[in-house]
Amino acid sequence: MLIAMEAETSSDQRPVIQAREILDKIERGEDVYYDGVIIEGDLDISELELPAEHLHRKGLQKVIGLSDERKVVDSQITITNSKIQGNINFSNTYFKEDITFTGSEFVEKAEFWDVEFGSIANFDETKFSGDYATFWLSDFNAYGDFSGANFVKKTDFSGADFAEKADFIGTNFGGDAEFYRCKFYQYVSFKDATFGRPASQEIACRIAKRNMEDLGNKAEADYYFYKEMEAIRKQNGIKGTDTLPWPWKMQLFDWLRSTRSKIWRLGRYDIFEYIFIQGIFGYGVRPLRLFGFWILMALAFALIYWYYDAVDGASAWFDYVWFSIATSATPGYALYNPVGHYKIVTGIQAIIGTFMWAAFIATFARKWQR
Repeated sequence: MLIAMEAETSSDQRPVIQAREILDKIERGEDVYYDGVIIEGDLDISELELPAEHLHRKGLQKVIGLSDERKVVDSQITITNSKIQGNINFSNTYFKEDITFTGSEFVEKAEFWDVEFGSIANFDETKFSGDYATFWLSDFNAYGDFSGANFVKKTDFSGADFAEKADFIGTNFGGDAEFYRCKFYQYVSFKDATFGRPASQEIACRIAKRNMEDLGNKAEADYYFYKEMEAIRKQNGIKGTDTLPWPWKMQLFDWLRSTRSKIWRLGRYDIFEYIFIQGIFGYGVRPLRLFGFWILMALAFALIYWYYDAVDGASAWFDYVWFSIATSATPGYALYNPVGHYKIVTGIQAIIGTFMWAAFIATFARKWQR
């Protein structure tokens, strides 16, 4: 492991900077600017001689015993397109100026718990490769940008407050992502974000959905409702359960019961709900998708009727299309009659088509009346 890391470092031609150099600048109150470097050593602010502010702790902060003293950093910190190979500990600190790590990588753990970002916090396109990254109980007083960031393992935003816009567009949460009691007071976006755990996706999208509803953005609220329901489906499905043990590691009755449960989950959530409820009906928030599937269904049945010459009186291709559309939308055969056992086929089409058409009208009306 160590040899592989050394080989990787030696192949990287970026200049190497010692963490102590950066910490000394912060301690002197100087601005920090590095681009395209490798930083060796731990960036640990806790040991620096810095001004401090006295806080009146209350609520959860007081219960868990956080210090009443918080370090104050006057420096503007900009470290972009760089690799930080040691641990980073910026916890229990107030950053007055912008802090930027755009395009950088934290190889080890990154601790930003109980931090107050007085200005803009830029972590866009940043990769967190360590065991965990935490922004627990941190306050973002200005724009918090995590767009395109990659949290490879666990991350924790529990108790964090975002006073202004919070951007998680295209962010990847590879492991557990905690948002317990996380508050967003203005616009928050998890658009196109990916989640390794459906439970994390559910919580994040529910928070964003409520945020969009409060702002009156119904289209975005529908998007997050869809993603929230998708996450719930995944948790209920076969991949959302524990791995099935082999029969010899459990009692036979328990194994049979577990297997039956797995089969039910697979059929109910991974097949039926995925195809019909999510894929076709779009959880009731995507009427145009539902209408498109209705058209495709009508054309597919028309092709069957044309291929088997199953409609009495139809002569041209548009006769079959008209017959199929009329069967899907209304009770009746549009002046034509199906032949023989194809009456059963048209009956099935009428049931499915009428149900989809009614669902489309209801979904369309709901969406545009909002």
